[in-house]
Amino acid sequence: MTREVAKGHGPIKLKVMADYGCFAYWDDECPTGPIDPAPLPLTPGLAEDVQRWVDLLESMLNWDVPPENRPQPASSATRKDLDERPTQ
Repeated sequence: MTREVAKGHGPIKLKVMADYGCFAYWDDECPTGPIDPAPLPLTPGLAEDVQRWVDLLESMLNWDVPPENRPQPASSATRKDLDERPTQ
């Protein structure tokens, strides 16, 4: 938890960014790690939308499969693919 949220003082500037296995809310001015959203004044709809986004992200990761063995989306092009494409 961050300084202002913990003490109940004034607004804080939040970043919303996903990371596996943690909350999606971060204090933009205090790099202490993710913030528990429970004490934040979020509307229920916003909190639910962010949680659905986090759940979707986490559903895409299988911790038991090393990154190099994970399937890649068909639309993603690697640097090698781009280098080998025909020139016109």
